[in-house]
Amino acid sequence: MNQDKYKTAQQAISKLTSSYSKGLKDSLNKQLATSKKQADDATKTKQAKSASDSKAKTADTNKQQSGSTEDTNDNGSNGGNNNNNQPQTRYVGWVSVDGVRRYSQTFNTLGEAQSYVDATVNSAEVINLGFEHSIRYGVEPA
Repeated sequence: MNQDKYKTAQQAISKLTSSYSKGLKDSLNKQLATSKKQADDATKTKQAKSASDSKAKTADTNKQQSGSTEDTNDNGSNGGNNNNNQPQTRYVGWVSVDGVRRYSQTFNTLGEAQSYVDATVNSAEVINLGFEHSIRYGVEPA
């Protein structure tokens, strides 16, 4: 809710001083209070969703980093026979819109894939899509 509009409405209602407009004044005050409560609730919901999305992103990133660490640990020493012919793990950075992967690209490192996802998610196109669609994103081994 725009605070300036809210204050203007309060001031306009307060100017109703005649006895015959008391009922109207009470009704308008109730409507204004209801509107403010709805706006406050919407703001709280948006903030909670944002916090939840942030936690999910952090959990997803931590899970991916943990998986990357496990991959690195699993490819450790193989009995002193240090063979460098093992396949390199590649990573796919992806962004989906309403459950369909719309953007994805394969990279040689986790950092490159994460940078791609961050840039894509923060692009104007994806931000605009986020107003009307469900946006999800992540990085995974290719």
